Amino acid sequence: MLKTKRMSRISIVGPKTVMKDVISELYNQRLLHIDDCIKKDDTEADGFDIGSPLEESGAISETLVKLRSLESHLPKMKMQDSRQEDISEVDETISKIEADVIEKIDNMKDIDIERSKLDSQLSDLNAVSCLSLSLDVFSEYDTLKYFVGYVRDTAFKSKIKKITKKCNVYTGMHEKKLVAGVFIDKDKADEIQALLNDSGFSEINTSSFLELSGSFDAMIDKTESGIKKLDDTKEKLNHDLAKISKKWGAYIKSSEEAYSSKAEKAQVPMRFSVSENAFIINGWIPEEKFNLVDKRLKEISEGKLYIRKYDDIGTAPIELENKGPAKSFGFFMDLYSLPSYKEIDPTFFMFLMFPIFFGFMLGDWGYGVLTLTLFTLLKIKIPKAKAILNVLILSSISTIIFGLLYDEFFGIELFHEMGIHFPHLLTRSNTAGASMLIVYALGLGLLHIVAGYLVGFVNELKEHGLKAAILEKLSWVIYMAGFFPALLGFFGMIPSVPSCCYILLVAGIIMILWGEGIKGALELISPLTNVLSYARLMAVGMASVILAEVVNEMAHPMFHAGVAGSIMGMIVLVGGHTVNIGLGLMSPFIHSMRLHYVEFFLKFYHGGGKKYLPFGNRES
Repeated sequence: MLKTKRMSRISIVGPKTVMKDVISELYNQRLLHIDDCIKKDDTEADGFDIGSPLEESGAISETLVKLRSLESHLPKMKMQDSRQEDISEVDETISKIEADVIEKIDNMKDIDIERSKLDSQLSDLNAVSCLSLSLDVFSEYDTLKYFVGYVRDTAFKSKIKKITKKCNVYTGMHEKKLVAGVFIDKDKADEIQALLNDSGFSEINTSSFLELSGSFDAMIDKTESGIKKLDDTKEKLNHDLAKISKKWGAYIKSSEEAYSSKAEKAQVPMRFSVSENAFIINGWIPEEKFNLVDKRLKEISEGKLYIRKYDDIGTAPIELENKGPAKSFGFFMDLYSLPSYKEIDPTFFMFLMFPIFFGFMLGDWGYGVLTLTLFTLLKIKIPKAKAILNVLILSSISTIIFGLLYDEFFGIELFHEMGIHFPHLLTRSNTAGASMLIVYALGLGLLHIVAGYLVGFVNELKEHGLKAAILEKLSWVIYMAGFFPALLGFFGMIPSVPSCCYILLVAGIIMILWGEGIKGALELISPLTNVLSYARLMAVGMASVILAEVVNEMAHPMFHAGVAGSIMGMIVLVGGHTVNIGLGLMSPFIHSMRLHYVEFFLKFYHGGGKKYLPFGNRES
């Protein structure tokens, strides 16, 4: 549980005649994490270079592109078992479907373009129709110029008359905006254009009117009819695509899955070292699976393969080996960084402490029941988010437990209000209780940090030996065992400090300076700042409960102000507590992560591991 899965580094060497069979077997096993071959500058020295895709790779890729294109255009269908047909047969079938689909998609694009033009034309027709003119007047003239558009300045007409008497001005209202049509001699066009611009003129496009004639009402009806006709045609095309999807969608989806696998197998030789007659595959498999892989590969190759297992672990890929509820907390390691191969996997520690921190902060059993129900339902609806939802479900259970300890239900001490004498093991309702919570939070933080140094001790012991483990990790535990009692005694918070604490303090400082030098000296104050950081466990929780109480106090008087007041009070309660729950989920989640990533992990964790991604495992 505290270790990652043990890996073995292997090399598979064999003749090219069995390479395709080996690839198929490795793909089916889904166990080998392949180390990519790196191109060498002196490839002629040993005769090996990066391999090339299998011969059928091109045809598979072309078919796969067609399948994915069709899949993107058709509604998604449920998977069905694919028939393992020959590439040419699948390609022929898919090409026919593709031609039909592309024709309909192209027609729909043409319809969209035409509809966009008609929509624009209809908008312009509706706007200009208020001028009570005929479409025939919007023609090309030799001596006449016209402007049609929206105008903000209502006095524009009199200003035009001052420039020229030879003009016709028509006005109307469309959607509460003034529309104007100005017809003038061409020689005055520039002056009128400038005047209209100063009047806030916004032109309406009448270029499409040149091809139209008759009344505006008749043309508006005709345009609307044209739009409806296009919509009906597009709906029929969509119906045709739905029929194609119903008939072929599952086939396309299952074929895409099958051909993605074929493509992966066809292209994987590019990760091998290959010569004219042989190939080499380097990679990693779980240690307990080596005998199985060795046996199967030699069977399918009829003993033509040489498989070597190496003792060194090098840069082994990482697969976390957590079970049960702790497995979901691997989500946080993927988010941060996977452990290196030799160090302890901290996932289990996050499983232990993350829900406790979360519940300590949120701590309301009403909120906990609500979020537990919500996340349980979401887990059913969104199975892909199972890991994070499992974390939130456990955190909600912790919230319920702490809520019962605090006796808090949507910001109310429910058992106290009902006259039930529930034991107050923790409380946030008075100053004394809040002060004790700070003590508990700091104590929890101290234990958490000490645990981090002890884990670091184990890591250093395995990596660099006992001396380094003692001087670089255990020294800090010894130092803190003396530092904190001495600090409390200095401020008079405890009556007396045992002499052994001062001995531990001095011994810890000497060991830290010996092990870490000036760097250790500069960080002697860091344990205090680290522990104080855990005060946020109380502070975030107090902010949440105070906001809940404010919401309750705001809503309470409203329920005594009749029906309208009761409705308003209910809105305030639901809205206020919804916001508080949202904040109460986000803040504890972020701060719980921070306390692990920053305060806890930095005491022992290096990370930097690469994820175990076995060949053939598409989910990985």
